[in-house]
Amino acid sequence: MTSCHFFGNEGEAIPEDVEELVIHPLVQAIPDEACRGRFERLTRVNFNHGGSAALRTIGKFAFLKCVSLLEIEIPPSVTTIGEGAFMSCQSLTVVRFVKDGSSSSSSSSSSSSSLTTIGEKAFANCRSLTDDISIPSGVETIREHAFAWCPCLARVFFHEGLKIIDSGAFNECVKLEKVNIPRSLEMLGSYAFRGCTSVQEVNIQEGNLREIRSQTFEECVKLEAITISSTVERVGSNAFRDCHSLRVVKFHNGLRSVEDGAFYLCTNLQSVALPGSVESIGRMAFEGCPKLVSIELGDGPRDMKIYGLAFSECVSLANICLPSASTTTKTTTNESSHSNSFSHCTELQNQYGDSIPLALTRRFENFPIHKKVYHASVTTPVELSREIESSVQSSEGNIHKDRLVDPFGMTPFHILLSAANCRLDLLQILLDSYSPRVLGWKDYVNEKTAIEYLIQQSDHLTTDNSRLILQVALEGWLIRSIASWNGLEAWKADMSNRVNVIVAEDGANQRQSLLQEASMALSRYERMEATTLLELSLWKMELNSADAQTPAENEARRATVKKEAYHIRSGASVVIPNVIAILYCDLLL
Repeated sequence: MTSCHFFGNEGEAIPEDVEELVIHPLVQAIPDEACRGRFERLTRVNFNHGGSAALRTIGKFAFLKCVSLLEIEIPPSVTTIGEGAFMSCQSLTVVRFVKDGSSSSSSSSSSSSSLTTIGEKAFANCRSLTDDISIPSGVETIREHAFAWCPCLARVFFHEGLKIIDSGAFNECVKLEKVNIPRSLEMLGSYAFRGCTSVQEVNIQEGNLREIRSQTFEECVKLEAITISSTVERVGSNAFRDCHSLRVVKFHNGLRSVEDGAFYLCTNLQSVALPGSVESIGRMAFEGCPKLVSIELGDGPRDMKIYGLAFSECVSLANICLPSASTTTKTTTNESSHSNSFSHCTELQNQYGDSIPLALTRRFENFPIHKKVYHASVTTPVELSREIESSVQSSEGNIHKDRLVDPFGMTPFHILLSAANCRLDLLQILLDSYSPRVLGWKDYVNEKTAIEYLIQQSDHLTTDNSRLILQVALEGWLIRSIASWNGLEAWKADMSNRVNVIVAEDGANQRQSLLQEASMALSRYERMEATTLLELSLWKMELNSADAQTPAENEARRATVKKEAYHIRSGASVVIPNVIAILYCDLLL
C-alpha cells in the first residue's frame, strides 16, 4: 500500500493502491481520464503542493469514480475544471476554491480564484457533498449538470460575474434550500433547478436575465413565492410545473409570454397579476390550479392570445377581466373541439356558460371603481378617492345605488381582497367610503363574503396592520359583528332569545351546549361594546375640541362629527391600526 505519490514524475507509473496523490509543482494540466476509476483507495489529492501556480486545467473525467476521495482544494491558478472531472466521487464531502496566498479557503472567500468555467457534470452525482459551495466570482459559466444529483448539497453561493447557469446544473439537488440569482446572470438553463424539493426561496435580482427556460424550477414542491425580475420577457414551458406549495407569483412590466404548462398543477396558487406587456398565455399555463381565485391582467385594449386549456380546471376562478382585444385560441391537438381556455372553470361557467371570454372582456365596462381596485398595482389612493367621489356625485349622494356590484355580484371589497395585490391603503379608502355591512355581502358565484376572500388570500397581506386585520377576521367575531350589528337593542334581543331557548330545553347535554354558546356570544358582545365605547369616547373628544372655536365653527364641527358618528366606517382610520392590535393581544391571552 502506497500512502503518498507525486503525480507528474516523468516515466513513473502510479500504484493503484495509492491513498494520497500530490500534484507536481510544474504540472500545468491533469490529462483527461488521468485517474479515472483506477484508484479506489485514493482519499486525498494535493493540488497546491509548494504553493505552485502552474496548474491551469483539470481534464475531462480526470478523477471520475474515485470513490474514496474525501475532499479537494482547487488552487487559484486553475482556470477550467473539465467535463466529469470529479463525477461520481461518492465519498467527496468538501470542495473548496482556494484564494491566493492561502492553503485553504472558507466557503465565502473565493474572490481571487482564476477559475472561469466549471465543466459539464464536473461534480455530478457526488452524493456525499455536504459542505457549502461558494462559486468563485471569476466563474462565468457553470455547464450542464455540473452539480446535478448531489442529494446532500444544501447551500450554494453565487457571486456577481456569473453569466450562465446551464441546463440541469443543479438538477435534483434535493436538499438545496435557497437560490439567489445574481444581477450578472444572462442565461438560466432548462431544468437548472428541477426537482430541488427543499428549495423554499428563489430571488432573481434585477439585471440581465431575459427568460426563465423550460422546466427551470419544475417540481420544486416547497417553493412558496417567486418574484420575476422586470428584465424577464418569457417564462418557459413547465417552468414552475408541479410547484405544489407556490402561493404567490409577482411579475413586472416587460413580461411578454407565459408558455405552455408554466404553472401547471400549482395546486396552492391563489392569485396572479400579469402586467400589461403580456402578449400570450400558453396552453395549460395555469391548468389544474384549483385554488386560483384571481387573475389580474394589465389594463388596456391589446391583442393578447390565450391558448387552449390555459386556465382549465381552475374551479375557484372568479375574479378575472380580459383585455378587450384579447382572443382565445382553441387547441390544435387531438383533444375534443370544445376544449378551450376556460374549460371546467366551474365558477365562471355558472355565471356565463360558454360565453366566458366575451363576457370577461366587458366585465368592468360600467364599473369604474371596481376597475380601479382590480388594477390595484397601478392605482393610487388619490385616483380611487376621486373615482368614488365622482360616483357619489353622479348618484346624488347615494353610493350604494351606483353599481355597487359587478356581473359576478362582487363589491370593490371582494375585488381588492381577492386580488394579487391586496393593498391596505386602498382598503382603508373603501372602509371610509362604504358601509361596513358591505363586507358581509356575498357574491353571486361563490357565495362568499369579502372577508372570506381575505382569509383565502392571506399570503398577500404583508404589513403588520393587515396581518392583524386578517387574524381578527380569522377569529370570526369582529367583521361578522360589524356586518350584522344593529346596536344595543339587537344585543339584548339576541341574548333574551338565547336565554328563553335554554329555559325551554329539557335535555341536560343540549342545555349545557346552549349555555356555552350564550357565554361565547356574551363575550363577543362585551368586546363589541368596548370597541364602541372607545369609538364614542374618541368622537366625544372631537366634539369637546371644537369648544374653543367660534360659535359658527363650533356648530359646524359638531354637525360634522355627529354625522360621522352614525357610521362605524368613520372610526375605521382609528380603530383598524390602533384598537385591533389591543383586542388581538387580548384574544391571545
